[in-house]
Amino acid sequence: MRSIYEDLADKAADNSELVSLATIAVEKFDDRKWAEKLLAQAEEKSEQMNDYSLVAGAVFHSLKDRQQTETLYNKAEKLCNTRQDYSRLLWLIKQQTGEQDMLVSVISQADDAETAVGLYQDAEKKAKSNAMLSSLATSLQTFLDDTQWSSRVLRRIQ
Repeated sequence: MRSIYEDLADKAADNSELVSLATIAVEKFDDRKWAEKLLAQAEEKSEQMNDYSLVAGAVFHSLKDRQQTETLYNKAEKLCNTRQDYSRLLWLIKQQTGEQDMLVSVISQADDAETAVGLYQDAEKKAKSNAMLSSLATSLQTFLDDTQWSSRVLRRIQ
């Protein structure tokens, strides 16, 4: 049965097929080494932000490797050119990991202050929990050095 999946991996046309096979490698065959190899191949085929994000999500869920996940998201971030690209990437990270720290890390990598400010504004509008507000305030202070904005966000905590 495994040989069928190995043949599929050899014929995989894009990284999404490799990601699917990596998931099967872990779930069906409990073979993390094979999954790592497939995800490395998927990363090599990645060309766009969405490609890297797809691989990052698989690494997070299948391999439980936070460091490699963050590295892949950072590669995706480098391909973001507009505020919409960043917003899309942040949405993907939230959907794939649900980890606030991962979001903060990517926001802090934004190439220009205007993009970062826009992302923080979007994040502030969407922040619903005290934990999200606290992380946002910390990030604002750390990366933008904006005490007033950080304080305003902290005052929203109930």
